[in-house]
Amino acid sequence: MSEKDEVLSGLWAPPADDSGLRAASNNWDEAIERVAIEGFKVAYGGGIVAIDKDSTYYEDAKGRVLIGWHGTYNPPRDMAGYSAIEKD
Repeated sequence: MSEKDEVLSGLWAPPADDSGLRAASNNWDEAIERVAIEGFKVAYGGGIVAIDKDSTYYEDAKGRVLIGWHGTYNPPRDMAGYSAIEKD
């Protein structure tokens, strides 16, 4: 299994069922900026993060949503409150 194919665990573990929740990621170096064309929900840390329509969020190369500490996503933040991704 390649590094890109590995299943993320811990806070970023994929949803356990077919709930319609999107998977989260912590692959910060793969950040691709997106704008939500509709609202959706992401499984994170045993809870749910809601991304509203027209909100900016970030995905990794596999389309998983980058979610930071306490469910932050625009941008995802680390424990100290700093952005977990580098923006150009």
